[in-house]
Amino acid sequence: MSETTNNQNNDMLDSIIKASANSDFHVAEDIYDQANNKLLAKGYKITPEIRDKLFDRVLKKPIETSIQSDNPITGKTIAEAGLELIKNSPLLKAIASNIELEAKELAHLKIQPLASMLLTVMRDSGSNRFNHALLVTLVARSIARNMKISNKDMTNLSLSGLLHDVGDLYLSVPDSGLLTKEDWHKVMAHPVVGSSVVKLYMDYDIDVSTAILEHHERCDNTGYPRKLDANNCSVNGQILILAEAIAGILKTGVETQNVLVAFKLASHVYPESPLNAFNQMLKSLMFVRSENDKNSIINHLTDRVKTLNAVLLSLDDLLIKKDMPALIVESANHLKRRMLKLKQAIYSSGIQYYLEDNSWLHSDDNQIIGLELEISTNEVGWQIQDMLRDVTLRLLEYKGEFPEPFVQITEQLASVIKE
Repeated sequence: MSETTNNQNNDMLDSIIKASANSDFHVAEDIYDQANNKLLAKGYKITPEIRDKLFDRVLKKPIETSIQSDNPITGKTIAEAGLELIKNSPLLKAIASNIELEAKELAHLKIQPLASMLLTVMRDSGSNRFNHALLVTLVARSIARNMKISNKDMTNLSLSGLLHDVGDLYLSVPDSGLLTKEDWHKVMAHPVVGSSVVKLYMDYDIDVSTAILEHHERCDNTGYPRKLDANNCSVNGQILILAEAIAGILKTGVETQNVLVAFKLASHVYPESPLNAFNQMLKSLMFVRSENDKNSIINHLTDRVKTLNAVLLSLDDLLIKKDMPALIVESANHLKRRMLKLKQAIYSSGIQYYLEDNSWLHSDDNQIIGLELEISTNEVGWQIQDMLRDVTLRLLEYKGEFPEPFVQITEQLASVIKE
């Protein structure tokens, strides 16, 4: 067993132990190491003490295949959890009127033992990963329903949505916050690990593991792990790409006027077919906002546009300096190209006009314009965050000390994420 595989086994063990604080797990079959020494007997209750027995041990079988929960995830419990999630998220129901039916359909899924185990660990580990996976699945099904995909594809898509982040359990990926280089290595690996686990240890259609592998690709080739053009991914992969991105900003309990409901500036990033289907779902969606809400949106978007312009000026200053490391210059040029493309999209959309002239506040179309500005505010923030991710990934192998001007640029970008 390689060091990487052993570390993944240790991370999975830690995930199970963490989940055991909220639910009971037990050993379903005797656990042996590769030398055939019995480490734990069938029936043993999982407690933090097993870490000393199993940590860094080379096991005969992956530990998660030998553990069971006393309260396992089933299709029925997934459906119930989905209905509860919808109940607490009015926007989710507003986006898709049939969303409750989509949740109820999940009760018919055949959840294989290892899939149940991993989903149960996600649910009981105290993180938001299970709810995120469920939200991705519900959004994906709603988009797919508008695309009229087959029942078989819908089943595979649902399984992919539920399992798309199981790779996190093997990698100790942080739930939030600014990530280190090591964290980004794990982030890039989690689609590969999750896809491999499903492909090797679960008897599901190959389409399930394929969509999991593809769920972070982008149409401009800035995604991961393979930097594919997302429009060339599988149909379910394309839907999952968009649904995962949407779910990332549909936060349960947040006021509807503060939630992103479409990707106005993202047509070049997300797959065309599911994005068109999603936009069709939103055509009749309308929110009523107060004047304070509208002014807040304007101020927020103005600040983000100012950050965009400030970073572009900083990049120009950096690029005229001599003796900059080649990889820093290459990354700075790439970042500048992406930011200029975003700036061009902002101006071509007409958003700048509304920021400079507030007379629209008193027009009959002020609700529609306000919605567009809010959409743009969130999308600009998300694209700047993605640019920071992209630059971080490009510099993972950089061994030198980062020049101060470049550090200041990344801090400017990070300030948007912290808002």
